[in-house]
Amino acid sequence: MGTRKSAAALTEAERSTLLEALFRLKQRRAVGATQPLSVYDQFVAMHGAVMAVISPDARDPVNFAHGNIGFRPWHRMYLRSFELALEAEVPGVALPYWDWSDDVGAATRLFNAEFLSSTTWGVPSDVADGWLRYRIPATERPDWWPGQLRGFRVHSLLEEGNGSALERGSQESDWPPSPSDMKSLAELTLGREGTHPLWAFSLVLEAGHQTVAVRTHNAGHRFVGGHMSGEFSPNDPAFWLHHANVDRVWAQWQDYQIAQKPGSDHKDHWPDPMEVSPVTGQLAPPGHKKNDNMWPWVGGATGYRSVSVPQAILNRLPDLSSEPAVSVADVLDYRALGYGYD
Repeated sequence: MGTRKSAAALTEAERSTLLEALFRLKQRRAVGATQPLSVYDQFVAMHGAVMAVISPDARDPVNFAHGNIGFRPWHRMYLRSFELALEAEVPGVALPYWDWSDDVGAATRLFNAEFLSSTTWGVPSDVADGWLRYRIPATERPDWWPGQLRGFRVHSLLEEGNGSALERGSQESDWPPSPSDMKSLAELTLGREGTHPLWAFSLVLEAGHQTVAVRTHNAGHRFVGGHMSGEFSPNDPAFWLHHANVDRVWAQWQDYQIAQKPGSDHKDHWPDPMEVSPVTGQLAPPGHKKNDNMWPWVGGATGYRSVSVPQAILNRLPDLSSEPAVSVADVLDYRALGYGYD
């Protein structure tokens, strides 16, 4: 079983291994798409395409990955798929997590020229240092650098900035969350009487809340800013470490809930499909209920169509029709997926 560590605790060798896998994936041409794109950029395109999907069970487009309880399982499957792609490039690599409450570790070990490059403040601007620059002179490239890759460029189809350079520009001053905030979130059992506590936990983890751990997922995207602020946020490699921490906090919450109810398992800590959300007053949408399949991992099922990105991007998505369908229930036990946290 692989172990995901804090990014601030990685050794120099582990950091180098991760960077090598990221950059090799950035160069690796995807197969199975009708038009060329790197495997890394395919993952970016997938995140944009999931924002609005027509499904056999919904007349209106549904965001399968955000805005409801399916936020966490969709991204768990997404990160695990990406992690396996990294491991195919460099065996043994694992996604580290960005511990939001460790501000010193992030400043000294994560967001610097030796790892994920620096953050900026104010108006988004090009990343100017480290390996994520637009162009890296040949004399500065490490031994592991893929030969045909000039720098970490944003594909023109996946661009939300002003060029092909990765952009950052923090608009979030209320950061970071405190360690006590994060402990409270991992043990959160708030909820209206008679409703499952996961509704409240999911809302706080994704969007924050005025009373509990305000600074969570959404605020982290704003803290990095630039490309991290939009639908193609995985353009920025910080995305993967950010969402690994989202998954870690959910894993902690799951373990806490199971410990509080001996004999229960991961599937017991998900609302009944017919339970109305106390947040929206409605049932969870398609793709968010326990037994729903999550697009694009729907096997050979027909009737699904993304309407959130241009056809030129859809032409470049991977063909997963021959792969087994994956439901929310299939990813609730993170250890069964082959990884754990330190």
